[in-house]
Amino acid sequence: MATAATSTDAVACFNFATNHAKIFLFAPSPDQVSAVASFISLGALPRSLTFFARNTFSPGLDRFFRNYRVPISALFSAISRAGTVLALRVQNISLSDPKVYESFAGTVGALEELSIIGCELCEPAMKAVAQALRENRSLVRFAANLLGSPAASLLLSSVQSRGTLRRLELLRSSLPPEDAHRLSSLLSQRGCCLQSLNVHWNNLHSAGAIILAEEGLSRNRTLVMLDVGQNQIGVEGARAICRALYRSRELRELRLYNNALGVKGAEEVRGLLESNRSITSMSLSENQFGDAGAAEIAKGLGRTRTLAVLDLNENQIAEVGATSLARAVLGNSSLLRITMRGNDLGPAGRKALVAAANAKKLQVEVTF
Repeated sequence: MATAATSTDAVACFNFATNHAKIFLFAPSPDQVSAVASFISLGALPRSLTFFARNTFSPGLDRFFRNYRVPISALFSAISRAGTVLALRVQNISLSDPKVYESFAGTVGALEELSIIGCELCEPAMKAVAQALRENRSLVRFAANLLGSPAASLLLSSVQSRGTLRRLELLRSSLPPEDAHRLSSLLSQRGCCLQSLNVHWNNLHSAGAIILAEEGLSRNRTLVMLDVGQNQIGVEGARAICRALYRSRELRELRLYNNALGVKGAEEVRGLLESNRSITSMSLSENQFGDAGAAEIAKGLGRTRTLAVLDLNENQIAEVGATSLARAVLGNSSLLRITMRGNDLGPAGRKALVAAANAKKLQVEVTF
């Protein structure tokens, strides 16, 4: 059975299957939120709920959310009483009203997945949610962004000892150096089962990257995906991370995009390509490699036997660098796809890359 309620301003969808229900709310009206709360209170057994408000929250939208506080609180209370929701995702809503954040915190205890994206949390709200996270013993995935440093630090400290956590995403939250220690503690603790770590755009810089590498990555044996993109880690940070991963046998995907690596950073990536035997995908876009950096990556390509996907978009690579990469592609046995968009490769560089790709039957993306 499936039903849907729609208006010009909101959409509420309910999808049912045997012993499984998903509720998705996209910019719902207050009445629709109340209707879903009643729906759950009357016996619905949802397993997952996504609540997406259309507008990113800001203090100027406080009046807009005023009409939502009672129905949102009722919705979270209904979820808590039902006790069946395992995955809860909230985006662009305010959690700063006491009734709202108290009822929201009440839903957290039994969750397996929790996402808090672009939401406002006052200090009492942060503490309430953090305490609920500490008491949770089933959390598998936690994602949050745009929290700001205090909230991110508090919530990270609440989940850092969760032995069940497999996926952690803390994005655009300006993590301070002490949070790099917390992340490292999570990665290195006994019984860690974390498989995916995404700390994109957190101003880690080189200091945070070095802490993460030396205290966490070098001791971890579970990570499959690591994203430290857009953190301006520079050469020193890249050196620490790459060398910490030399002997990793588990990592499959590494994202180092937009980190100001330059030619020296490319040398560190080359060393990782030559030493690591598990990484199959690498994202290195926007690192100002130039032709000299491309030549270093090409040397690494000549030695790796596992890399299948390589992203070198927007790296100031011209004809000479493209030609170096083309030669490396011809000598490589594992690569399936290379992307080179946003690089002024020149006619000869494009021709060389396309010819190499055709000869090796791999996918190449370049800007013409």
